[in-house]
Amino acid sequence: MDVEKINAFCPNCGSETHHEILKKYEQTQPHDYECHVESDYCIIKCCGCDNVSFLYIFKDYEDIFVDDTTGNEVCRTEREQYPRFVNGYRGFKEKGYFPEIIQKIYDETLDALKNENLILTGIGLRAIIEAVTKNEKIEGKNLSVRINNLFRKGFLSKKDADRLHAVRFLGNDSAHEIVAYDKSKVILCFEIIENVLKSLYVLDKKSEFFLDVPIKNYSEFLSLVRSKLKYAPYTDTSHDFTIRSLLGKDIRKVLDNLNQYEQRLINDINASKFQELTISNRNNEERDGKVVYYKSVLNITSETKSRTQLT
Repeated sequence: MDVEKINAFCPNCGSETHHEILKKYEQTQPHDYECHVESDYCIIKCCGCDNVSFLYIFKDYEDIFVDDTTGNEVCRTEREQYPRFVNGYRGFKEKGYFPEIIQKIYDETLDALKNENLILTGIGLRAIIEAVTKNEKIEGKNLSVRINNLFRKGFLSKKDADRLHAVRFLGNDSAHEIVAYDKSKVILCFEIIENVLKSLYVLDKKSEFFLDVPIKNYSEFLSLVRSKLKYAPYTDTSHDFTIRSLLGKDIRKVLDNLNQYEQRLINDINASKFQELTISNRNNEERDGKVVYYKSVLNITSETKSRTQLT
């Protein structure tokens, strides 16, 4: 038995593809009904990726016209497909990196677009920008000022900020003027928002996990020092050492702020706030003051235990 197939849009493939009709229910009106119409309810599966969706087809045989492409007479046909999709915009695939509230607003706004609710979509796009400024603790009397402050604080480039203002204008018109913008403009705004969110939350987290990135603050510097001390087999901490020798190649992550961070580290060691290191006696012996030598507390403890066992 031949499998019935139909062309339909596949959200996974991002284009119209051949679909296999897994199940179909045809509903026609009784013969004494005034209009000759038919409704088809279909469960379909993409022949390319096996994505399954539901397709509703309505046929009105009372409304006949000539197809300009084929020259054949055809009836008016309407389609609805579920889950709904946006032809020309597939949505952002890595939204799991977004902060929870931003992901929630993004999903709700995208659902509004999928359901052709363009006024609500415009309002939602503006709300995403509001959520970003709140998440980054950006202050300002209104959204315009907060977008500019995102740029001033280094979260955005000037071009990104200008584009966010364009999205803000659209959102303001949707909220205050009840304007439903053309879908192509709304999709463009989604792409602008997506670019900003990807830069702020996706690339940042991926870079920190997969790549060597500069240390941003003293807390991260201490974490790096502790990491190096923890994995002592890969770093010689059995003798006196400098911060440069301890960090090794990772010194490039902190080079611009090394002197500042090291001075704070020395102060924390002297104040017993950082107890994994001590200042070596070698500093008193050499007295040049240019290079500070340290000892690992772990190795000092190990040496003391060894001497005790020998005696």
